Amino acid sequence: MIFLIESCKTPIYNRIAVAFSKTLQELGHTVHFYDPSGMSDAAFASTINSIQIDCYFSTNVFNKLHDFNPVNQKFNFENVHHKMVFIHHDSAFCPPNSVPEINKKLNALIYHQHKISHYFIENANIKQFNDLGISNCYPLNHASEFTPAPEKTAFVHEISFVGHLMSGLHLYPITAEELGHHLIGLAWNRYSKSSYRIQPEIVRIEDDAFISKAIDLPIAHGLSKHRYLMQLVTKFTMAYRGEIISNIKNHMVNIYGGDLSYGTIDNPLLKISRDHVIYHPATADYADTARIYQQSKISLNISSLQFDSAINNRIIDVVLAGGFVITDRRDDLALSSSVADEISFDSPEEMQFKLDYFLNPKNFDRYLEVKNTIYNEFKDKFSYQKVCQQILQTFEVA
Repeated sequence: MIFLIESCKTPIYNRIAVAFSKTLQELGHTVHFYDPSGMSDAAFASTINSIQIDCYFSTNVFNKLHDFNPVNQKFNFENVHHKMVFIHHDSAFCPPNSVPEINKKLNALIYHQHKISHYFIENANIKQFNDLGISNCYPLNHASEFTPAPEKTAFVHEISFVGHLMSGLHLYPITAEELGHHLIGLAWNRYSKSSYRIQPEIVRIEDDAFISKAIDLPIAHGLSKHRYLMQLVTKFTMAYRGEIISNIKNHMVNIYGGDLSYGTIDNPLLKISRDHVIYHPATADYADTARIYQQSKISLNISSLQFDSAINNRIIDVVLAGGFVITDRRDDLALSSSVADEISFDSPEEMQFKLDYFLNPKNFDRYLEVKNTIYNEFKDKFSYQKVCQQILQTFEVA
């Protein structure tokens, strides 16, 4: 088959696009990997339609394929005649940031569903699409191209965290967000119980007649309102992560890329000011990130608030790089590993216990057993080869 895949200016999405491109080629397919950023919307559609391909493979919603053309009032994918694969690692409706915008995209996806196959890491999204009559929706795991270091790596850090965060939920200006008083409550509930499901609570909020009237939610698909509110609650993710890390005791935490101001703004909301927290610059490339995972006795993962069940890519990256992860509790993790309970926590107190336990030299043998067990369970299931084969099988059926 012949695929067309876009590059992306966002490093994590470009890394995913490159990995898919390389793997599809390894499986014997032809891939055109290109940058359409300089094209007009009109030129984009005509150019794509003139290329002989079997499928336009979109790895993220920031692809030009998802841009809205204000001239003809259509999304670019509406004007593409080829079959398409949409990978949804995050929200299917980001970046549209209002109910009418999301509703417009959702209507386009419904109308053009015959040429699009959707793949989600969050299983609830599949039911949401199916309930609106959108078919060709499938579950998909994240994948990683990371591999362990060829030689044993010495630990440099006790605990590390790679990613974006703020100092905590206490200082977040909830008045800056619509329904902030409701949504920050969901973030606090997730902080207290990491397996707490936010999406059912979003349904409750959107169904509340008084709330709908107060914020004047327009007439739209229920899913459009739901995804808009999910985007709002997801904004609290970075503060939620900071709240958890701020309250770790007894151990140093090294944060890579967490200073959102890059050292230019002195604001207590943006940076944790605690003796046990050390900031480092963001990693320059993903080889550096892999080394951090390998050189940290524990890599901490705190999932985005938008996911109730999914395993995110950081968990898989840490494990397949040969590291050891402690993460918030997720149903999908329990389905994927026999040691899920040992490496996950459902409260800050349980997290502290797990950190104390696995950082204690007396428990190093068990540490190695758990580390080796989850690596062996993940190494085949979460490879790009496996994920691509899964997509190809369902795509051919569709």
